[in-house]
Amino acid sequence: TFYYWPWPWILFPAARFIGCPVLQSIGPFKHLLMEGYSDGKDLPVSNTDPPKIRHTASFLVCAAAAKMRYPAKKRSGELLSNVSGVVHGFEDKHAVAQLAGTGILVHGCHVSADGWVDIVWGKPPHELGRLPHAVLLAWEESAKVVIFGTGASEKNGLKESEYTLKYLWDHWDSLAEFEPLHQVPLDQAKALMRRICLLDTVTQNTDQEAREGLRVMSERSCHHAIFVSSPTHLPRCLACACKVVENEPDLFSGPIYASPSDTCYHDAHAGDVVVVEPPHRGDRDKSLDALKFHELVRRTYRVPKEKKGAFLGKLQLLLEASGA
Repeated sequence: TFYYWPWPWILFPAARFIGCPVLQSIGPFKHLLMEGYSDGKDLPVSNTDPPKIRHTASFLVCAAAAKMRYPAKKRSGELLSNVSGVVHGFEDKHAVAQLAGTGILVHGCHVSADGWVDIVWGKPPHELGRLPHAVLLAWEESAKVVIFGTGASEKNGLKESEYTLKYLWDHWDSLAEFEPLHQVPLDQAKALMRRICLLDTVTQNTDQEAREGLRVMSERSCHHAIFVSSPTHLPRCLACACKVVENEPDLFSGPIYASPSDTCYHDAHAGDVVVVEPPHRGDRDKSLDALKFHELVRRTYRVPKEKKGAFLGKLQLLLEASGA
């Protein structure tokens, strides 16, 4: 089953790239859903207690290994139901979240990346980077653990994860500049984050980052996992998550979701992400299957740095000569 919402960058490309059996949209981005109520029923009648408003959306990447009840039907602003059935009312859902536990992995960003601040912090008041988005999501989900992923880069003697978390603490008060966070009591959110934040200082790439995040969530008995990253990075994160659970199906038994921030890589957009699938369509020219185009693309990343300029120049000329 495939539901299409106005997010083609994450649904169609990611589904093709991942090859994952289940990838369903569970709500349009920033869909405003009244938190703690099911399908608009049982709305409060008091004018003094307006319902909370959701600002995050997530997409199901991998269905749970355990047989949950309708795991793919989570929508923007809903907590996952537990295996005993759906619960109604904010207090009940909040209790379920605390009992079951949401694990959040905030993917690291190379500390020398162009526009690092815009990518990781964002552009107030409306464009949340990975950090503000993760804080909002952690508060909405009453998260059990938030893991800050890392990679091979360092700055000022700090790993990606250390540098990112330090930036969050140093700029915490500036979270108030983001409109979606006006609903969040930042003092309470800070206390929550200080309790549940963990640093990954070991992993070197996104595959390892995804695996370590899921391992920690399993260790902490998290009910489901949510990956947070930029729209231009998240499709690859999803592919890594599917690859990890395919290779180690017992590593994490819950469903895995992805939740995109609002900011992309510098001077790039979600539509710039290109996904190459293995050949599979019945109407393809099967005589070309032996060339394995997706493997050829993969090999281009292994061209030595000193030869890459010449290689890309020749590729450009070849494409022009071929009419592309």
